[in-house]
Amino acid sequence: MKNSRESNPTTSIPYFAQWESPDLVSEFINKGRSPKSDPRWKESGAESKKEYAYWSPNICGMACLKMILAEVSGIAYPLIVLAKQATEYGAYIPSGDEVLGLYYAPFCDFLNNELGFNAWYSSSLTLSQIDSEIRKGSFVIASVHPSIRTPESLPPSKGGHLVLITSVDRGNQQITFHNPSGLTKETQENAVLKIEVFEKFYAGRGIVIS
Repeated sequence: MKNSRESNPTTSIPYFAQWESPDLVSEFINKGRSPKSDPRWKESGAESKKEYAYWSPNICGMACLKMILAEVSGIAYPLIVLAKQATEYGAYIPSGDEVLGLYYAPFCDFLNNELGFNAWYSSSLTLSQIDSEIRKGSFVIASVHPSIRTPESLPPSKGGHLVLITSVDRGNQQITFHNPSGLTKETQENAVLKIEVFEKFYAGRGIVIS
C-alpha cells in the first residue's frame, strides 16, 4: 500500500480510539465501565461483546494502524480484524485473560508482507529522527507511558502504550499526536505537548511506516 501524503507534515490524519466510542474512553479507564457496554462494539469486527472487551484495552497499536490506513486508503478497517491478522504474524500472543504485545518485529513483518508498507522499528528513535521521517511523508508510532493522557502526572516508567505522532514543531518545542486512549477530545485527537513534557513519557522506541 503506497503512502500518498504530501511531503509536508500534516495534522489532518483521521482519528480513531482503541475503543469504538471515543466519548466513553474516560468511563472505561477511570470508572470501571465494561467495554461490553460500548454501543458501537460491532464496528470493531469482534464476534461478540466478550471478544471486544478482551481485545479493546490492548490494541492501541491497531488504532494507530487504523488511522494510517484511513489516511492512505480512505477506508476505516475494523480494529479487531486488524488485530487478528497481526496475531497470525506473532505481533500479539493471546495468553489466558490477557493479550501480550504488541511485538514490533512481527508487526513490521505484517505491515510489509500483508499491507505493502515499508516499516521498520528502532529502540533509539530520537525526536529529530521522528521529525525528519514525518517531513518525508512517513508515519511514526511512538511508545509512551499510558499516563500521557494526564500529562501533568509523573509516569512511573516510560513506554507501554502507542500513539501516532502527527507533527513535531522544533521551533515552538511542541509535539502533536493522536492518542488512542486519550480521555477527552483534547487529549485524543492532535493532542499537543511541549517536547520536554512528552519526553517524560517517551521510551525512545518507535515504528516508522512508509
